[in-house]
Amino acid sequence: MEVPGEKLPERPASAKMRRWIAILEDLIRIPFTQVTFGLDVVLGLVPVVGDFAGLICGLPIVATAVRRRLPMRVVLVMLANVLVDAVVGSIPILGNLFDLLWKAHRRNLQLLERPGEVSTVLREARGRLAALAAVVFLLTVALLGLLVGVVWLYFRVLADYRAFLG
Repeated sequence: MEVPGEKLPERPASAKMRRWIAILEDLIRIPFTQVTFGLDVVLGLVPVVGDFAGLICGLPIVATAVRRRLPMRVVLVMLANVLVDAVVGSIPILGNLFDLLWKAHRRNLQLLERPGEVSTVLREARGRLAALAAVVFLLTVALLGLLVGVVWLYFRVLADYRAFLG
């Protein structure tokens, strides 16, 4: 049980776990950038099934946190990380970009090794989710504007066609 103000012990992940996270998140670096991606992004290219597979791939690190008896709030944040990755990642195109930036498994590794940083991880996630929500909102407004414009143009062309026919 977590005691308020208690410092949670830091403990490094095994080399095997670090390799697994590197395969999932950092296998390939995009040239001329610091952006990396791995199996999680590649799996995400397969609609729905790929994101579910990415979710399954992230469960071993959560299981390790449970075995280490980390506080429930840390385990829940880790589960939320992989669930958000899977759900948002399943959105075509936008989800693939999200997978590229979210790095749920890397975040979970950070929480596994330094569980006391859960509030820092939550603060960063909140900021990124707010930015994502703003982008989704702007894209939705733009698409609605485009749809209204297309419908208006359709009826205008239809009216001109009717006038042309007499």
